[in-house]
Formats: sequence, C-alpha cells, structure tokens
Amino acid sequence: MVSNISVPRTPLSDISNYYWNLKDPTYACEFCGALFWYEESSSRSSDEFDATIVNELKNLKLRLLRKRGTDGRRYNLPTSSEVAALIVGDIEKNTVERDIVVETQTGLLQRIHELHPSYLPMQYSLLFPYGEDGYRDDIQIRGSESFSSKKRRRRTILLSSFTGGARYMIQNYQDAMAICKWAGYSDLFITFTCNPKWQEMTKFITDRGLKLEDHPDIMCRIFKIKLDQLIRDLKKKQYFGKVQAVVYTIEFQKRGLPHAHILLFLNAEDKYPTGDDIDKIISAEIPNKHKHPVLHEVVQNFMIYGPCGISHKNSPCMKDGKCSKYFPKRFNSGTVIDDDGYPIYKRRDDGSTVEKNGILLDNRFVVPYNPLLLIKYQAHINVEWCNQSRSIKYLFKYVNKGHDRVTAAFYQSTSESEHLQDEIKMHYDCRYVSPCEAVWRTFGFDINYREPPVERLSFHLQNEQTVVFDDDEPIDSIVGRTGNNQTMFLAWMDANKNFEEARNLTYGEFPTKFVWKKDIRSWRPRKRGFSIGRLYYIPPGSGELHYMRILLNFCKCPKSYEDIRTVNGILYPSYKDACYAFGLYTVK
Repeated sequence: MVSNISVPRTPLSDISNYYWNLKDPTYACEFCGALFWYEESSSRSSDEFDATIVNELKNLKLRLLRKRGTDGRRYNLPTSSEVAALIVGDIEKNTVERDIVVETQTGLLQRIHELHPSYLPMQYSLLFPYGEDGYRDDIQIRGSESFSSKKRRRRTILLSSFTGGARYMIQNYQDAMAICKWAGYSDLFITFTCNPKWQEMTKFITDRGLKLEDHPDIMCRIFKIKLDQLIRDLKKKQYFGKVQAVVYTIEFQKRGLPHAHILLFLNAEDKYPTGDDIDKIISAEIPNKHKHPVLHEVVQNFMIYGPCGISHKNSPCMKDGKCSKYFPKRFNSGTVIDDDGYPIYKRRDDGSTVEKNGILLDNRFVVPYNPLLLIKYQAHINVEWCNQSRSIKYLFKYVNKGHDRVTAAFYQSTSESEHLQDEIKMHYDCRYVSPCEAVWRTFGFDINYREPPVERLSFHLQNEQTVVFDDDEPIDSIVGRTGNNQTMFLAWMDANKNFEEARNLTYGEFPTKFVWKKDIRSWRPRKRGFSIGRLYYIPPGSGELHYMRILLNFCKCPKSYEDIRTVNGILYPSYKDACYAFGLYTVK
C-alpha cells in the first residue's frame, strides 16, 4: 500500500498524533475583539464608525449566470453557499462613476451614465428648469468645430503595486519566470486547501455556539498560520530535499475556502527523475486500514475524488459524459513518466476501496498525496511531480488570470410569477469578492509569495529617467529634485566605479551581491542573503530602449552610457548597432 513511501525522520507508525494543533488564541484585540495566535498583534485603532443602514429591496432577486465564451476559470459559478460582494464593472477601469438607475415610462429600470444628457436636468432641476439637455461626453467647445472629445479624455493607469490589477499580475508572473530562470524547472506542485473542520476552528465555534461561515476571519487566520508553517517545514525540515525557491499564489474560486498553489524548486541533488524516485514521496493509493489507520482515515476524508463517471453522472465535473479532471484514472503497477513528460502514478488493482456518498471507490479515485504532510496538516494537500516546462504554464496561469468574476441578472419576483426585467439592461459583469477574500485582503496577507525575492531593475536612456510630479507642482522644483539625477540605473554605473566586486557582474546579477538602499539611493555590498535581479520587460517596438535592455543582459561593468554601446573597443552610435555588432541580432 504505502509501505514503500519514505517519510523523513518520522516513521508512519509513530505519527498517529502528529497533527499540528494551534490550540486556543493567545490574544484578543481590546478594541474590535479580533483573535490572534502566537506573535500576531492588532494595528486597529479604537475609532468607532457608524453602521450603514441598508434598506431591503422587496421582491428583488439576483441570479448568477453561466455564459459561454467567457473564461471558465474566472466566471465559474460558486460551489458553496456564502455571502459575497458583487462590484459592477471592471476594477481596471478608472470609472469612479455614480450608480444611477432610473425608471422609464414603461416601468422598467434602466442604468444610465452620469454624463447622460438627461441626468443633469433630473438631478439639478433648478439649473435646468425646462428639462433641456445637460453636459454630454461629446459636446464641442464653442468656436472649435474640429475639437475631438478624445483629446479631452485622460487615461489613468493602475500601477503594478495595485494588488489584483493587470500589471500586478503580469509583474508577478515575470518575477516567477525570473526565479525559474535562476533555479531551473520546478519539481513539485502542491495544492493546500483550508480544512473547515480543523480542531482549532471547531473548538472555537462549538464553545461559543457560532457558525463557521460567520467567521471567515478565524478561518483565514488559521489557514495563514498553517500555510506559513508548511512553507517552513518544506524549507527547514526538507521533507523533499533542499529547497532552492518557493512560489505560491492564494485563490478562493467561489468555493468558500482559501487554498494555495505552491511551486517548489529543489536542489540539483534532490531531484526525482524516475518513477521509483517519485514513489518515495508521492502515493496515489488507499493505505492499509489495519497497518496505517490514521493515514487511511485522512486519505478517505481528504484525498478521494468524486464520485463521478458512470457511478455519478450528475457530478459537477462531468462534461459531455466524461469527467473534466479525467477521473477515474487507470490502474498501473508502477509509476512511469509518459512520452509527454507527465507522471502516471502507481495505482494497483489490489481491491482496496473506501465508501463515499454510498459508492465504493478504489485507487483510481485517489488524488496524489504525501503521507507525512497529509497527517500533520489534516487537510487536502495534493502533491504532484511537475512536468518540466509545461508545469510552469499550468501554475502561472493562476498568477495572471485575474480576479474572480461573475455575470449577474436581476429578477423581479411576485407572488404569482417571476420574470426577468429587460434582459439586456439587467445583466451585469461583476467582480466577485467572497468573504474569505475580503478578510484576507483586509488582513494584508500575501496573495502572491516568492522566495528568494526578486529585485525589479529599472533602466532608462540618457536624460530620460522617469519623473513623478503633481499637476500643480512648479516646474522649477520638479527639475531641481536631487533624486532625478540618481536613479537605480545611474547608481549601478556609479557602483561599478567604486566596487571591485561589481565589475564582474551584469545588471541582472547585481542584486545577488549588492542591495539597493532606497533611502540614500545607492547600491551597497550585501551582508546577508541575496536577491534575483530582473530587468523590466521592454517590447521591441520601444526602439533604442529595447536594444539597451538586450545589451544589459551581457554587458559587465559599464561606467557610462557609452560603455554600453562599446563592443570590442568600438563605440557605436546606437544601441541597435551595438546589438548587431555583438552578434545578438543578424541581418536577414
């Protein structure tokens, strides 16, 4: 069964009570009553706030719709009953608009834009006593027939530091790829899901006569503590070997529970290249109930998929008569790696079964797991051997896929009938925020985590550094700022003049030996730790800046812009010419 699974330091026979219990909370906030564990503390102030009174709209129902043609990973329907916030529109758009709903003469409700010509007369009747049209978006300036409304619009871009924005997702994806470039292909893909029946949660709820769904704060806080401990176990106790890098992202996916997708990069000496090596750390079989009763119980509770397939054709995973997750798997006498590089785990036809929802399921329905992690954390922990480069795309699609979204429709319900009011006007594309996600973001927990850290390296052409200023700031004070002449890129070239060790490093390698001191705007030798350097991506259409980025990946110890354009002692007039001289581009 699982006798061939190697468990570091602790044999399976000695870990019957190995579950890691957090016990009771150790601190309660004196202001808001929030509970904390261990060294956590509260930063809440004692300022009171007024409760908002929300008037209930009678006979109004909301229905969530599944639409074809949308991203199924983001527009999937919730699978659990929970309270959620729906934000109409797209968080990426700079539309700080009023939510204006008017009733037409036919009795239907219609949402209009705040720049609708009829809105101002309705809102400010004293200014428009005759109901004439007010301001509209395409109104022209008097005496300027050719003035276009597009010239008056201002584009506002959300920074990459805005959590959840498009640029935030892209930057985190590129950071993860920088780690992959440094550490090599990932080795293990782990999914860790919160268990609502953890002893800490059930004890807290039962002692106070509460419901778990009413306390997503407790659920998220306990899950975060256990997730941090899991990462520490993987790195310090080296259950799978020495860890070089860890990347994870947190998801909610309208399932009511937070879960983490973890990508593990192992040291070169701790790889698992063959099927026999994989069998030492991953099992996809039901353990012997008499030899390993504790492991058998947790596998039955957390790692059995389904039932689905012929035995349960109405399962949510069934599409066109087949399971979308490809269960049940086929029996296999040993773990092998197929021609595409994917592992086919050992699932022997030994008669082992467990009962779930009244149906007997065998080894074909077991989700791959590691026995030690499963017993210690008493939760769904799926451990998969990675398929080299293809696993990168599979995991990183979670990093940049964006927020959970849903299509919603409002219905007017009466005692006699229920019908949709104005199907076109009443459908809304909404951002879906679950209670656990709201709490997770409120606590400021990491949505994306990576270790070692990645230093994002900015660069610019000569005298073209980025300057940030307010609209009403005098031009003299903007030009006279001292920081304008000492950017991260210019400070790197200065460090090349002052430090001997810096002269053997490219710009991307520089953070491994030096640290950027933002307060003094200078690079200093690193005393401990290290970071991975990543140059910001520049598209080819950007011209000279793109060619400069290409050269910076190879150029060592430049002390000026001219040094970057110098190849074999020859100074070239442009970075593009230097790239061709360096052999980085060829003329077709």
